[in-house]
Amino acid sequence: MKKHVFLFGAILFCVPLHAEELLIKVVYPETMQVIPPVDSNFIFGSVTPGAKLTINGTPVEVYKTGGFLAFLPVAEGNFYYRLEAEKNGQKVAFDWPVFVSPKPRPIPPDSLAIRYGSSTPTDSIFTYPGELVTLSFSGTPGLSAFFTVAGLEGEFPMAETVLPSRNDSGNVLLGEGNLPESTGSGFYTGVLRVPEKKLEGSRIAVYLTKSDTGCLLPQMEPRLFPPVVGLASMTRCAAETLRATLTVWNPLVPRVAELDDSVSVLRSAPNAGYVAVFQPKGIRAYLSARIGRYVKLKLAETQSVWAPDTLVTELPPGSVLPPGSVSYIRTYDSTKWVKIVFTTSRKMAFRVEEDPVLARLSLFVFGAQTRADWIRYDNATDLIRNVRWSQPETDIFRADVDLRSAALWGYDAFFEGNNLVFLVKKPPAKGAWLKGLTIAVDAGHTNTPAETGAKGPTGLEEREANLLIALELKKILESRRAKVVLTRKGTEAVALYDRPQIAKAAEADLFVSIHNNAHPDGVNPFVNNGTSVYYYHVHSQELARAVHRQLLKATRLRDQGLYFGNFVVVRPPQYPAILCEAVFMMIPRQEEMLRSKQFHKKAAKAIADGIADYLRLSTKK
Repeated sequence: MKKHVFLFGAILFCVPLHAEELLIKVVYPETMQVIPPVDSNFIFGSVTPGAKLTINGTPVEVYKTGGFLAFLPVAEGNFYYRLEAEKNGQKVAFDWPVFVSPKPRPIPPDSLAIRYGSSTPTDSIFTYPGELVTLSFSGTPGLSAFFTVAGLEGEFPMAETVLPSRNDSGNVLLGEGNLPESTGSGFYTGVLRVPEKKLEGSRIAVYLTKSDTGCLLPQMEPRLFPPVVGLASMTRCAAETLRATLTVWNPLVPRVAELDDSVSVLRSAPNAGYVAVFQPKGIRAYLSARIGRYVKLKLAETQSVWAPDTLVTELPPGSVLPPGSVSYIRTYDSTKWVKIVFTTSRKMAFRVEEDPVLARLSLFVFGAQTRADWIRYDNATDLIRNVRWSQPETDIFRADVDLRSAALWGYDAFFEGNNLVFLVKKPPAKGAWLKGLTIAVDAGHTNTPAETGAKGPTGLEEREANLLIALELKKILESRRAKVVLTRKGTEAVALYDRPQIAKAAEADLFVSIHNNAHPDGVNPFVNNGTSVYYYHVHSQELARAVHRQLLKATRLRDQGLYFGNFVVVRPPQYPAILCEAVFMMIPRQEEMLRSKQFHKKAAKAIADGIADYLRLSTKK
């Protein structure tokens, strides 16, 4: 799904006017593109069919469509691909320039230096006493390190740590690589428990010294330029002042923040994984820290999360956070859903967990104490076996919803006023086929410059290939008496976040997003390619597995894997949702497949057959 830009060699060549000119077109990389620090990278495009092609002296296979793909060594700095083609006596050649980013240089073990720009945190910290602040930097290995904070007495120790390399992470995820080896030593970390002392914008400095020499740099200024490794050893001590400062809030004045976006995502750390998704506007929590553009919210005594500060508003000093409670619980039956209403005293953050083995959904409400003396069941439904509540912690309420169906087909949770509504979707009738089901089919990417997706060597755009498969899938599903909703029917622009909303508005029973793949820089596409399928929620995994199995039979390509993937379109929990990557369109032979109507039908039938397999499995009990 990576976007590639289609470019002509503007500096190409001059050729005589023959019936068929000898042309070379480079699709990727762009001319003068900045490439990450890699040892090898791919280049692909097209040449007049039947021509012989070399790149940097290496013969490159030209496919019948003229497409070519090469994975070749590169050197850091200004680098040139030399492309030379020949056919019927015609010859063309030109240089295609790129810039390969340099790799970080290892710091010599006989030096005394801190790597410029490696010190963290880089954003200023605002927090209460008792919070932990972690600091780190890279420097000469095998030495002693410590840090100081203006306004606090003493030096705080830092320890040398071994970190794993991230250079091969793409190959590990996308290919068959082993876990990455460590980078060795020279990474130093320290931690500070914020004391009960008033600090306002206090500077933090890190120091690296030889244990037998001490340190001769008691005063520090912010460093605005890279340290010179060769001169650092003259000082007996290397030091750097962090860009971040530390401010300690008054512990006697609690701060309260409120989510002000319609749907918010709460994370385990800044820019880290999700803890709770689809949190509604109006949820309040105590604010316990701020680092840069992220704030830390305390949902319960043992549960803290992070959110971008653009999603929250800090309320005026003196704002209170009323006690939270859950009292009356009642179930209601409807055609497609069972509705469970939890009467709550206010809006509170929540999280839903799936247990497919026990056919159970668990709802956690943070900041709530139970007053649930009554649970009323609607006898019209047989989906809910039991609802049980517990209080695992003093301010966390838990409700376990045990289902009679072995297969979960989706759920939703939201607030109506102050009441928390939990919807559980009914599965199709036993032995059901596609008849009567509403299936959302999403042709990935769209007709805007930032959303066109990947591109093949001969210029086939992913958005076009995705749509052609989606249209064939629609025909097949409708022939099997399903109702199909397309998120886009042609070249119209449809925003990414609008696609799940289209499916939700149509009350979709299933969601399938169709894509075709490409790699990031540095990953060898000849080694790592094939067919893959992604899901997000546990209740979507079996659908993904069934479709993946059928797609592998249809494409006859390598198994690129079944993945949990945090994609926007598969994140909604209201239905089983998957994202398919049929082929790697950056590979000429697989791009050729995507130009074939026969393959469109074959891939679409495989997806439809996978859905049918899933239905047989999930409705047989």
